[in-house]
Amino acid sequence: LHLAYLAVLQRGGRQFVVLDGKPQDSFATANDKKRWGISVIPNDSLTFSSDGKKLAYIAGLENAWFIVVDGTAVGKMYDVIWDPVFRPDGRHIAYVARVGKDGISVVDGTENLQYKMLKVPGSRIVFDSANVFHFLAVKDTKVLLVHEEIK
Repeated sequence: LHLAYLAVLQRGGRQFVVLDGKPQDSFATANDKKRWGISVIPNDSLTFSSDGKKLAYIAGLENAWFIVVDGTAVGKMYDVIWDPVFRPDGRHIAYVARVGKDGISVVDGTENLQYKMLKVPGSRIVFDSANVFHFLAVKDTKVLLVHEEIK
């Protein structure tokens, strides 16, 4: 069993994650393993895999957002990221991101379908099975249920 929470330094207001009492105040990029400091972490973005072995969260540097899984940045930076969620077995992480005015679903850092729509605020990604998930999105004035399959 693990415990993770968001902490803020009194001087400068920099945010970081504490996992099992150890500050996780930087992350590595998947390509160069260089350590980078994090400037912003949304309060509600910390999420564990169902087996408790992996921790993911949304992190921000300047005006760009990305996902960190177990201390390593996954995928690229986006304008906005919503609700990372692990597949029930913990092997994959899915989230929805915004690029300009378009929404895109992302699994393990790989972009899937791009939509001329955005995720409905307050809705979450839900896995229907090991390889299928869904979320609500808005296109024009319509609310749509979007289903995606992990390949």
